[in-house]
Amino acid sequence: MAHYAGLVAAKLHDDPVKVADVVTTTTHKTLRGPRSGLILAKQEYATVLNSRVFPGVQGGPLMHVVAGKAICFGEALKPEYRTYIQQVKDNAVALAETLAAGGLNLVSGGTENHLMLVDVTPLGIGGKTAETALGAGGITVNMNMIPFDERKPMDPSGIRVGTPALTTRGMGVEEMRTIGGWMLESLKNPEDAAAHARIREQVREFCTGFPVPAAELNAELDAAYLAGLDIEIAIAVDGQDTLDKVAAFKPHVLLLDVMMPKLSGFEVCQRLKSDPATSGVMVLMVTALNELGDIERAVDAGTDDFLSKPVNKIELVKRVENMLKLSAVTDEVERLRRYIEEMERPTMRLMLLTLLLLVPLSSVSRADEPNVAEPNVAELVEQLGHPLYAERLDAQRRLRDVGLAAFDALREAQTVSDPEVSDASRRLLNELTADWARRDDPPLVRRWLEAYDAGYAGRDREIIKGLSRVPGEQAAPALVRLARFEPTELGSAEAAQALLAVPERAIRQRREEAITAAVTKLTSEYGPGRRPAAQWLALATDEADDASAVAEWRRHAEAQRSLLDADSRDTSEEVVATLGWRWLRAALAAGDDAEAVAAIESLVTLSEEETLPRLARAVRWSAEAERWDTVDEVVAKYAERLKGKRGLYTLADVAERRGDNAEAEQLAAEALAAEPSDEDATVEDVLLGPQVMVANELQEIGRLDWAAAEYRAAAKSDDPLDDPLDGRAAVAAWRLTDLLYDAGRYAEAAAAIEPIVEAIDRSRPARGEFDNLPQHDTDPPLLPSSGDLIARQRFSAALAARGEGDHETEMTLLRKAIAASPSDADILIAMHRVENAPEAFVKETRRRIDEMRREFERVIWESPEASDGYNQWAWLVSNTYGDFDKAVRYSRQSLRIAPETAGYLDTLGRCLFSAGEIDEAIEVQRRAVELEPRMQVLRANPVTIAIEVDNARLVYAAAGSPYPQAPTLVLVHGFPLSRAMWQAQLEGLSPRCRVVAPDLRGYGESSFGDWPAAGETPSLADGPVVLVGFSMGGYIALNMARRCPDAFDALVLMDTRAAADDDTARATRLKMADHIHEWGAARVAEL
Repeated sequence: MAHYAGLVAAKLHDDPVKVADVVTTTTHKTLRGPRSGLILAKQEYATVLNSRVFPGVQGGPLMHVVAGKAICFGEALKPEYRTYIQQVKDNAVALAETLAAGGLNLVSGGTENHLMLVDVTPLGIGGKTAETALGAGGITVNMNMIPFDERKPMDPSGIRVGTPALTTRGMGVEEMRTIGGWMLESLKNPEDAAAHARIREQVREFCTGFPVPAAELNAELDAAYLAGLDIEIAIAVDGQDTLDKVAAFKPHVLLLDVMMPKLSGFEVCQRLKSDPATSGVMVLMVTALNELGDIERAVDAGTDDFLSKPVNKIELVKRVENMLKLSAVTDEVERLRRYIEEMERPTMRLMLLTLLLLVPLSSVSRADEPNVAEPNVAELVEQLGHPLYAERLDAQRRLRDVGLAAFDALREAQTVSDPEVSDASRRLLNELTADWARRDDPPLVRRWLEAYDAGYAGRDREIIKGLSRVPGEQAAPALVRLARFEPTELGSAEAAQALLAVPERAIRQRREEAITAAVTKLTSEYGPGRRPAAQWLALATDEADDASAVAEWRRHAEAQRSLLDADSRDTSEEVVATLGWRWLRAALAAGDDAEAVAAIESLVTLSEEETLPRLARAVRWSAEAERWDTVDEVVAKYAERLKGKRGLYTLADVAERRGDNAEAEQLAAEALAAEPSDEDATVEDVLLGPQVMVANELQEIGRLDWAAAEYRAAAKSDDPLDDPLDGRAAVAAWRLTDLLYDAGRYAEAAAAIEPIVEAIDRSRPARGEFDNLPQHDTDPPLLPSSGDLIARQRFSAALAARGEGDHETEMTLLRKAIAASPSDADILIAMHRVENAPEAFVKETRRRIDEMRREFERVIWESPEASDGYNQWAWLVSNTYGDFDKAVRYSRQSLRIAPETAGYLDTLGRCLFSAGEIDEAIEVQRRAVELEPRMQVLRANPVTIAIEVDNARLVYAAAGSPYPQAPTLVLVHGFPLSRAMWQAQLEGLSPRCRVVAPDLRGYGESSFGDWPAAGETPSLADGPVVLVGFSMGGYIALNMARRCPDAFDALVLMDTRAAADDDTARATRLKMADHIHEWGAARVAEL
């Protein structure tokens, strides 16, 4: 009986206790007690219930909750409680009648208790819209489903409305009718922002007459704070009582709440100040409304000072003491004035009044003077503690005019001993930083900053993390502003950390440039910042590879570590770690092994849980920088921590970087065979499993072969055919498929998930259970839906069949794939590219493409501010047929909404390529690959290959041997592609060069160089022949050149991944070096 327990207690509702053996209830809601519970049972069940609740379920009782229950039970026993509950019911009836008369449907026809469930669909809206519209007008309700509701749970047909809280605030039947009118106006105009703003202001003014009934307790608390002063105190309960008490009590100082019943504090103050008999009473307004508008209203009403809740005891006492002193001075001035009048001496009277009025007149004159000189911020901050309220108010006004240039002084003033100065500084800081968004911020950044302004998520790191995930560098200026001006030290540090985070040792140049530009702009506007986060950003923009930068990063890292060790709330482990990585990076760049080791020691001792991941990353960074003394010292020191699976892979990675391939493969094999240890365990193991976590880390650092081996081992840990519900094995198989698909190894990709697909495809219950695995409930999901999984398997198998030239099988599998996932544009694109397809297949494909194109147009029409619809339409059209210029426009629009998104840049590159804008396509695709250097799908894009081919021609021409006709390019890629796939992907390049792509399917590293056979010369056209090795294909190309030295005029090694600092590419170059001399270094052009 949780909701209506108060009605039962007041004997105004049927009582279930009389008929039930056990009754449960909460003690909040209509009982108005603490958020807790209560069990009422017959005596015979008491013992067993007590033993099961405690210690079986409940922990130790919270005594303040027990006390709160006692109070609410005591309230419910009073006679006036029954009167209150009757008013609750009367109010509910009045509100229900008002809503029904306005066209809304109450599902129960009316109400006999405190609640009503209202169907809002007669007004053409749903519950979600109703809740939002009412909330915009200052009226809080919850959306709620109605019986037999056909709408979705998150946008149902109804809202739930109740009256207990309103009744507690003193509202009656007439007020319910007023509120009902506002509700109807809001619901009938759900999109009218002006109407909502007007209603919200009316609601706010209305509520000042019905404050939450805590005024009496607050007055008693204030009286207790002032008990140590030699004064008499009287307490009033409402606005009218205040006027009566002032007339009778004649106080010197009045503490006045803004929100009171009958008359607001503003009205009371205005009446007192306008009456000569009471105008001398000094008024100190005390309120929770800490807003500039309320301060101005209070000043206009004549208040002498202003104080915000929660009231600080010392601040209250000092304010009252100062006002009593000023009141005594005022009384003395008045006594002197009367004495002079009695003496009737005009000359003396004029002289004394001039002296007495000198201070306030000169103060006003100074406040109204224009600022001829630049204001002294330090003096203004000091003036915040002036005894005269007018002087304090003047300082606040002038500091607001100074703006954020006063930030550092105000931030430092928060810790001074004078409560007047510290409190005013805190308020001013909050005012100056109330609006973070700027007009030139991108839309997505503005949305995050508006959430930050509103205080969502507690203005904490979640919003800062959201900003850090905004694509590209578009959030850099906003994060720099937060780092510089966020009032809290932790918020400032977190914003700087988001900018300074270095997941890889090599930092993208564009990111560094964006940070530098934002810091420089802010410094030019407000001068250099003094807070720690501002110093970190300044150091990052001016960082040099020398000892001074190393020393500075160390100083900052150790200062934050000291705060963290002292449990300070001004920093976090993430902040300390980021500064530690910056320290390590600077030390490695400066070649300072001792500092590098010290930085690593600081990082790995931050927390036990992160020791191994940080150790592995630090060792990898040191190996990348070829600081082998650092590597050896750290590996020796932490040898025990490196014995598990993760540690062995770390050692294998080091061996590979040193060129010891045999040692690397031996260590990788030991790591694969090793069981995950406690060192390898993470929180995510529950849904992923330790092997998948290790494989994912290997994939992120470019160790794809080792990652694939770990995924295979995890996927085979349980047979999906016997137990298709093993979610962790399914995740391993899915990630293996994803890796192989990105690498163009389609047959292997299809085989990796084939057992799972067969299991869920032949059994409807198995499919349902697969779709309900907990791995689907994460954000983002760890597994695709069953339909998408089936589609990927069929699609991969179809691409493998295409590579074999088996087009019948290809078409069959593509049809199955699109049936499983009808909205997958990539499958349709593959269907469009089937060679020599029969007419029926072509017609079916075009019909589906046209339907999908219209669907994407509908998405764009319904959500013009969403980027995905534009991108999907552009990708589909640019890869099939249609208006390529429109595809370019749509793709550019997606990037305006979500700038610097690698996938969207990839789409734009393809659109420009299809529209014939080859040069711009190349530049755009370069940017996409720069943003996601390890994404193999981007590298297989025709535009990416076009970039490499174009560069190959440039290198060939630069060698000084240009031929009159275009060269024949023999292309060898890092992963096997058939001739048909090459020709499809290089469509449109034929005017630039003739392409020959040898069929290298099935060739792995162990068989590199088997084509062509030794001594055999490939049959190529007359004219210049250039052998081009792409990425890992460079090793194959070198073997081909070594076997057939007379077949090629030039060799070009296109090691594009080396530019991205890729580890695998570096290892490949080491292998290449063994063979270059055999063919002739002079004939090798390296790019």
